[in-house]
Amino acid sequence: MGCASSTIETREDWEQEMELYENKVLKLSGFKDEEMEVCWTTIEMNNKPFKIRTFYFGKEQRDKPTLLLTHGNMANIIGFFRLTKILSEKYRIVAFDNMNLGMNTRSTDTVQNETPETAEEWIRDWLTKAFAAFDIPEKFYMTAHSFGGYITMMVGSLFPERIESMFLMSPAGTNSYNAETYEPYGYVSM
Repeated sequence: MGCASSTIETREDWEQEMELYENKVLKLSGFKDEEMEVCWTTIEMNNKPFKIRTFYFGKEQRDKPTLLLTHGNMANIIGFFRLTKILSEKYRIVAFDNMNLGMNTRSTDTVQNETPETAEEWIRDWLTKAFAAFDIPEKFYMTAHSFGGYITMMVGSLFPERIESMFLMSPAGTNSYNAETYEPYGYVSM
């Protein structure tokens, strides 16, 4: 059995292939085309446009509370598609790919990765800009898996007045808190 040859040569080729795959998965979710919007949310990072893959399920259902969904490291938001139809019975769903993951723009600058502090500053900047650009109400619910749980906790620390409630599934980057031994970047050296 041999490997199939790939026609993916550029970022644009990859995006087209991923969009085809997304469309197949979206059909399995049970949503009709008019019940969802798949788009790019564009912000500016490092003085360059940064595209964020964003999905709105029940976009016009403003009478329902809004639930934001995001994923873990080395993943993308399509992992939630089987749950979105069930969740949409109670919530208006906004799902997005995290930072440099999924189909999002990849940041090629390395200065933000020089220290844990500069990386965290970049993440906070990304979150602040993304959450200002998303079509979300002043208060919302949020759920996430793995590294997305870490991101959700950062959202909670940046915008505590906006989070109605959060649900974290196997959140990464969490340690037990002890005021005497707490080291904010201790997990980096684990």
